[in-house]
Amino acid sequence: MIFLGSMLNLKALRENPDLVKAAGRKKHIPCEESVDRILSLDDQRKKLVFKSEELRADQKKAGKEIATLEGEEKQARIVEMGEIAERIKGYEKELGPLEHELHELMLLVPNIPAEEVPDGETDEDNVLVREWGEIPQFDFPLKDHLELGEELDLIDMKRAAKLAGSRSYMLKNEGALLELAVLQFTLNHLVEKGFSPMLVPTLVRREPMVGTAYFPGGEEQAYACEKDGKYLIGTSEVPVTAYHSGEILDEADLPRLYAG
Repeated sequence: MIFLGSMLNLKALRENPDLVKAAGRKKHIPCEESVDRILSLDDQRKKLVFKSEELRADQKKAGKEIATLEGEEKQARIVEMGEIAERIKGYEKELGPLEHELHELMLLVPNIPAEEVPDGETDEDNVLVREWGEIPQFDFPLKDHLELGEELDLIDMKRAAKLAGSRSYMLKNEGALLELAVLQFTLNHLVEKGFSPMLVPTLVRREPMVGTAYFPGGEEQAYACEKDGKYLIGTSEVPVTAYHSGEILDEADLPRLYAG
């Protein structure tokens, strides 16, 4: 089963290879070699598919003719059909790894951004589009959420780091209750809107990670259980989005609303 992420359409790439390469440069994702390789692989794929279809047509024609033949002529035709079948298998054997490489390369090609999207490589290149409201001014020293949380005994960073390493935290007391309350409030609100609540697996196979566009490219940011070939999700978006993968849904049953 193949899960497709936000993959660029192959037809669009073939018709506008220079535009796709320019998109890669704008996004600072080098893809010139990948695009050229994709076009070459697609040409090879088309030739193999064409040859296979020609042979299948010959095979079908020979199958009809056999019914009208007898003796050695019939036997020769049967042998010929066997040879055709072997040639088809050979083409299919070539086609498998070729299509796999083509699919993997297509996942690396960036989508084409809108013309008005500004060029930029880091946060410093961000362009302010608009501002709303006024930033309030206070007449007392400000404290961030971490400082407030530690003073009120709602967050414990020190002991969490001891247990799980840096950037870990533990919510305590009203801090823990507040998180649960926010989650419950949000779920209640979504259920009222017709969403079905879901508790999802925290470990998934590679395919859902590819299908939600976290892979390829985000492998180094994901914890992997290499023995089982599974990955720890950072958000329920991954299993929820892949929930109906490989299925055909009736339009009358849409939209499907899930909250996880």
